[in-house]
Amino acid sequence: EKVEIGKISLVTTIFPAYDIVREIAGDKVDLKMLLPFGGESHTYEPSLKDMVAVSECDAFIFVGGDIDPWSDGLLKASLNSERRRLSLLEIAGEEHLHTEDEEHHDDEDQHLWTSPKRVMEIAKVVSETLCDIDPENTEIYTKNRAAYLEKLNILSSDFEALAKGSKGKTLVFADHFPFGYLCRDYGFEHLSALSGCSSDTE
Repeated sequence: EKVEIGKISLVTTIFPAYDIVREIAGDKVDLKMLLPFGGESHTYEPSLKDMVAVSECDAFIFVGGDIDPWSDGLLKASLNSERRRLSLLEIAGEEHLHTEDEEHHDDEDQHLWTSPKRVMEIAKVVSETLCDIDPENTEIYTKNRAAYLEKLNILSSDFEALAKGSKGKTLVFADHFPFGYLCRDYGFEHLSALSGCSSDTE
């Protein structure tokens, strides 16, 4: 894959980060996602091609924690001291966000993108980073960010209205559970059959 001349290069580990960046960057950046669609992020093994991409990019955007633990190795292997690094957990996470049912859920939830409020925080930092790296396109990034935040605000208001108007506020999941931030931010309680959302959870 060739990087288009004149465009800055960004690499993300998984789709949620990729999706946030493309909403703000549009076609002004060369954007690459490491994890293949349908791939298991918890057990993914980066290739030599991935290592090169991270070493040569202008910014590397990852979740951090247990969702893409292999990102640490990519950062350590990279010799690019100029490359920016953005961790979604560092931007909008909470160090210890546990679920309500500690008997079944004693691990941290790291799926920040399930909450529009967290995505708004991430979007602002991504936009600021893009403007800093590529000031020529500041107006476009700023305009795209405003439009994206407007959509997220509408979605956030819908969740708040749903929570306020609901007699029952407990969400029950019969599968894995990645919605801790959504529930925390909008006042829902939750129960689920399995802890976390890795495909190899028993």
